[in-house]
Amino acid sequence: MRRRGYPVHVSEFRDRHGKLRTRYRATGQPTRYFQNAPGSPEWIAELEAFRKEARSPVAADHIGPGTIDDLVTRFLNSTAFKSGAPATQTKNRGIFDAFRAAHGQRLVREATFEKMDKLIAAKAETHPAAARNMRKQLRRLFEFSVRIGMRRDNPVEGIRLPTQKPGPDGESGHHTWSEDEIAQFQAFHPLKDRARLAMELMLWTGVRRSDVVRLGRQHVRGGRISIGATKGGKVVTVPIAPQLKAAIDAHPSTNMTFFVTAYGKPFTANGFGNWFRDQCDAAGLPQCSAHGLRKAISRRMAENDEGNAGIKSVTQHSTDGEVARYTKAVQQSRMADKVIGRLAAAHLANSKASDLANRQKPRRKADESV
Repeated sequence: MRRRGYPVHVSEFRDRHGKLRTRYRATGQPTRYFQNAPGSPEWIAELEAFRKEARSPVAADHIGPGTIDDLVTRFLNSTAFKSGAPATQTKNRGIFDAFRAAHGQRLVREATFEKMDKLIAAKAETHPAAARNMRKQLRRLFEFSVRIGMRRDNPVEGIRLPTQKPGPDGESGHHTWSEDEIAQFQAFHPLKDRARLAMELMLWTGVRRSDVVRLGRQHVRGGRISIGATKGGKVVTVPIAPQLKAAIDAHPSTNMTFFVTAYGKPFTANGFGNWFRDQCDAAGLPQCSAHGLRKAISRRMAENDEGNAGIKSVTQHSTDGEVARYTKAVQQSRMADKVIGRLAAAHLANSKASDLANRQKPRRKADESV
């Protein structure tokens, strides 16, 4: 995330089309996106409206009982929501806040399967991945409504989404870096570049961007990197590969974290993602992202014939299904070469063993003439 003298809570970012946009984000408030050019009278009017809205939260005694507003307020204060990691809570809160902003005054009992299906389907037309997460979070919300007696059923249960269409590279979601793309990034960003250190850290540890922004030399001990993951709370401990050690050694220790903003402060996860996005663009890799490196190390491990248990020991995934999603981009031709190679070698060995056994069988002597 890059700031150019914007007021507090305002930042700029590039959307999925590469267009530079601005947004207003304040703690406990839904994210608001500006529709006008920064600095214009219309933009300033938008800013004032966002600030006014942030200063005027809905009072609890003004929330209608049994409404969506009531349900969301209760859910956000429940252990069901607060048991998640802080980063996960922040991410999901935006979904609930947006749902409340659009439907807060409606009654919970009026939410039918058809209405929820139409809402999620509309989201899926433009943002399939976001629609999947929306369905997941709304299912949690209405499951909570059943538990507290607001409803007898969950209207989101049973909603199906069309299979996400794969991109040009044959996969859906974040693009998995190929070996050629990794080499291209390394050629553009030498070891002395912070971008190269960022890439090597994610490529050789598999950590998420929410964790890489917290990494520093205090997490390097005895040839290993160890850090408590923000998602799931597991402690990630991996040995430092020689390639990663070379990148770390190329950068002197000047801050508590490896990466800081232009203002000398640690990155947020989103800010780091936007910064790394720029580094990929500079290297001529607009299709690549920080999360794609997590998928790349998963691909590498799968291509190296590591089993799911081995892959999970690095990525800290909980299920084999999650591993399957991350290893979808395993290079089929390389894996097929290995499989056919082993099959051919085994067949050849069996043939040789069979020939040897036939040669060692005692031959029947020809009948002698009387």
